[in-house]
Amino acid sequence: AKQLFPGKKPKHTLCRVLTTIPLPPFAELDWLTHESQTFLRKNCPPLRTTVQTKLHSRMSAAGISLVVKLLTVEPAKRPSAAEVLKHPFLRKIQNPANEAIANKKFQWPSDKVNLSASRLRAMFWEEML
Repeated sequence: AKQLFPGKKPKHTLCRVLTTIPLPPFAELDWLTHESQTFLRKNCPPLRTTVQTKLHSRMSAAGISLVVKLLTVEPAKRPSAAEVLKHPFLRKIQNPANEAIANKKFQWPSDKVNLSASRLRAMFWEEML
């Protein structure tokens, strides 16, 4: 499978995404840090085309609909995991017999704890198993 937004570095990937999705006016991005807002203004060119235009030759309409919802900039407006699983694009490939239900809620470590990527990965595996 091909990456939808291949980038050389995370910031480059973010700019690729943000040239595809409609970025709300900066006045509506007050939930972002000042540093993040400054980065967006300086490094990411304004939207020229829509996600549907960029992806229409690579994905079905249902797939594009899901990607558009997942790429909603404001976190509070993005669909929940449960809503995503009910999306028509995933429903047709879903196999409930192969889906495990978590027996307890995953507890994120405090944001104040600085964890390495390998330690965080290990914590995910411990929670899942």
